Amino acid sequence: MDRELILLKPLYYHKLKLYRNVLRARNALLKNENPSSDLLDIYDCQLAEAAQAVMKDRAAWLKELSEAAGSAGERITDGTEELKIEYRPHLSHIGDEYSKEDIQTALLRGRDRDILMRSTESGPHRDDFTVFAAGLDLRVYGSQGQQRTAALSLRLAERELIKKETGEDAILLLDDVMSELDSGRQERLLESFDENQIFITAAGPFREEALKLRASKMMRVENGRIS
Repeated sequence: MDRELILLKPLYYHKLKLYRNVLRARNALLKNENPSSDLLDIYDCQLAEAAQAVMKDRAAWLKELSEAAGSAGERITDGTEELKIEYRPHLSHIGDEYSKEDIQTALLRGRDRDILMRSTESGPHRDDFTVFAAGLDLRVYGSQGQQRTAALSLRLAERELIKKETGEDAILLLDDVMSELDSGRQERLLESFDENQIFITAAGPFREEALKLRASKMMRVENGRIS
């Protein structure tokens, strides 16, 4: 998530860097035996402002990614599974607006724990996101095929958002992409590649549908020889 945001929205890099710099300073203070409450108040204010900027950008990006990945997943699964991505901020009870005041309050609420642990235990540096298919958390309940489908859908969604943001087509590199996908998903996945330059590698037999791609070429490597 951070990698894509930095590539597509350079200003996000500066927001993330500022957050990390303030976080580093706050953690250094927390390592003292008796950290100054007044100085922690200052750092909390600065950290809350930086965290708000980072979280808003992440939330907006994941909303776009979820919509694009949902469309890609629908194509691959022939509409049998709805793919959805949800942002999971580590800071709780701060609302969808990610207000600076709510973030600062959350930091203050966890200050005693932070002093005990000598580290900032809550904040965007611990954020995550969850991928769902047909309402199920794929990390916990997804089969290998569903997880592979979701990963591919995310890649296709990134490709779409890169084109939207930059006007340039991305080159997609897919390693052993067909494993763990049934024949129907393989065929529908290949149909999604018609508009871009794609390099696909596979360790086993490759479906003949690959040759149906526009201007496609298949190369076989066997015993060190390319044919």
